[in-house]
Amino acid sequence: MSILVPAREFSYAMPEDPRRRRALIHCIEQITGKRRLHRLYEDYVKSSEGDDFFAEAVARLALSVRAHGSVAGIPKTGPRRLSRRRRPGPWAE
Repeated sequence: MSILVPAREFSYAMPEDPRRRRALIHCIEQITGKRRLHRLYEDYVKSSEGDDFFAEAVARLALSVRAHGSVAGIPKTGPRRLSRRRRPGPWAE
């Protein structure tokens, strides 16, 4: 069961934004491939079976990751937890 629904308005522009701002946002969206992304999203919503969204997006967009240097130092379990102690702010005495 998918919780995603087809988007009626697929834009960063908000209705309460000034008209010029909405126009600029819409222009930038059109130039940078909004139609293709919207089509990919609609296809995903129709065919998704609850799979991993990000894995599916990477596959559909044919993305690849290139690393310069060694990735051996990246922990497999995520980032290391740093100390919770913080330096006091200027308000501390």
